[in-house]
Amino acid sequence: MSSRLTVAALTAVVVAGGLLANHAERAWPATRPFVTQGAPGDTVPLEPGTVTVHGARAARTLDDGYGGELTTAGVWVAVDLSVSGTEKPLRVGRFSLVDDDGRAFDATRRLSPNHPGAAQPGSPIRTEIVFEIPEDALGGLALRASELSVPQLSAVAEVPVPVGPVDDTPLAPRAATLEEPAEGDLR
Repeated sequence: MSSRLTVAALTAVVVAGGLLANHAERAWPATRPFVTQGAPGDTVPLEPGTVTVHGARAARTLDDGYGGELTTAGVWVAVDLSVSGTEKPLRVGRFSLVDDDGRAFDATRRLSPNHPGAAQPGSPIRTEIVFEIPEDALGGLALRASELSVPQLSAVAEVPVPVGPVDDTPLAPRAATLEEPAEGDLR
């Protein structure tokens, strides 16, 4: 009888330990991104480069660039930003908007291209990255740009994104263009 109780007790301990370990893995991730925060207009480091958020605008429909419009149940937000390499080219692996509730919204894939490409050292690329988000997420948004598509153990730049009123005219995103390098960036 006591051996049955011992086996049952050990089984319960093993199952409880497994459940605890499973919960701990989900609740307390061992790897976190290396986040650098900045303000709109600041040049925020994102190794091996930098990100600068210039502003954002929102609309109910999106000009698809081919004479059509894309609709959404929420709103479209275009974040105006610049990326630049420092010592080597910077290719941002992931752009996302995070709201006050911690919900993250990745850059839309319904629009192409929606990525600045590789930014060379001293040659900033300015563009608008478009997101499709629920309207209730407007208010307290922050852009997160990470060098890797999975941000764990990655450099992440985080900048608050003030969004103006939602426009009823279709949003036509700015195409990627090269900017003049800053005075100190000339090599």
